[in-house]
Amino acid sequence: MAEYSFSGISHNKIFLITLTVWAIAQCLKVLFGIISEKRFNFKWFIGTGGMPSSHAAGAVALATTCGMNAGFNSAIFAIAAVFALVTMFDAQGVRRATGQQAEILNRILDDIYWKGEVTTNRLKELVGHTPVQVLVGGFLGFCLAIWLTIFGNHFGKIRGGSEVNRNVIIGAGVVLIVVSLMVISSKHSDKDAVAQNGNPSVEAKQLYAKAENFKKSKELVKAKDAYRKILADYPEAENISSVQKELEQINMELIFSNRAVPGKTTIHEVVSGDTLGKLAKKYGTTIELIKKSNNLKSDVIRVGQRLRIWTGMFNVYIDKSQNILILKDGNEVIKVYDVSTGTNNSTPVGEFTITSKLVDPVWFNRGVVVPPDSPANVLGSRWLGFDIPGYGIHGTVEPDAIGQQVTAGCVRMRNPEVEELYSILPMRTKVTIVD
Repeated sequence: MAEYSFSGISHNKIFLITLTVWAIAQCLKVLFGIISEKRFNFKWFIGTGGMPSSHAAGAVALATTCGMNAGFNSAIFAIAAVFALVTMFDAQGVRRATGQQAEILNRILDDIYWKGEVTTNRLKELVGHTPVQVLVGGFLGFCLAIWLTIFGNHFGKIRGGSEVNRNVIIGAGVVLIVVSLMVISSKHSDKDAVAQNGNPSVEAKQLYAKAENFKKSKELVKAKDAYRKILADYPEAENISSVQKELEQINMELIFSNRAVPGKTTIHEVVSGDTLGKLAKKYGTTIELIKKSNNLKSDVIRVGQRLRIWTGMFNVYIDKSQNILILKDGNEVIKVYDVSTGTNNSTPVGEFTITSKLVDPVWFNRGVVVPPDSPANVLGSRWLGFDIPGYGIHGTVEPDAIGQQVTAGCVRMRNPEVEELYSILPMRTKVTIVD
């Protein structure tokens, strides 16, 4: 009767070589990730996707070692070879398609996220492999399997060496031909997709050129629409970060200008009894914004004077995990600011309201009054207080620390940026803070 012992695994060359090849491929994936992304992620050691394909490397190593040990005319080699081909095809086919679907869904989640309507875990996009990654993984597995097998058999003293060598070459040719056909097929599929859908890169550049021309001719609303279309339709464009910055600049220029913006502005003709304070309260805006957009030097307004007034509803969304503050008008993202938040997760989470606004605020630090002009006053040039005592948005005397979790719980901004925000946000503005 046969005896079964797990100790035999340690003498199973096929299993050990396959496992070793898989581990080497996985380590190479981490190395390439560090080189390409300039960062380290421990999850790469056990994650799927990336260069090279450890699935392809392991499967090809399994088939190769089976052939070299049991013979390339054996049933076990046939089973392992078919398994390797199915694994490689699945990696660059079904699993790659799954990753592409995850990428599309994440774009949808990004859009919902910026609107602040839902928060959910992002899907894993790096699921499958490109044909090139599969080809490299398969070739790596094939080469390592041969080397490890020869090394394990005392540097090439294998039974039937010449026949094995001939069969190894034949096997290598078959693997390379099959995987090469997979690569060619994928390339043709990509070309067909481009032929049907156009060239996204070219279309994005053409749209960007139109946006730039609109901007130069001061047609800011048309420029804004063009930039927004690029962000919505071509999120993978090379200059997408520049597009975002351009859009933010136009958004702020429109807000502070006297231009009419459909659905966002109105013209108010001053009547007897009107004051800037009354108008700001009526339209849910600020005195500062009315003055800047109408180039008013004082608070005095005249009967019959026509004032352009912003009627949009601003709100603020703060993400502590990224240390960013998003200024929004309704659901539309206007501008994204880098901020600092509290150490040890001390910035409160929830929905708040701005209930106080101060220019050059005094800082009351544990009973000590710190005047506005003191270098020790950490509040900077502006204060927008929440309806929770001791917390709010303010400026800073340490701009280099922006982007870090270094405050006592408040949200800290660069002084020019908090001054910009101060002039826009009226009292009772809603502020949402999330982890």
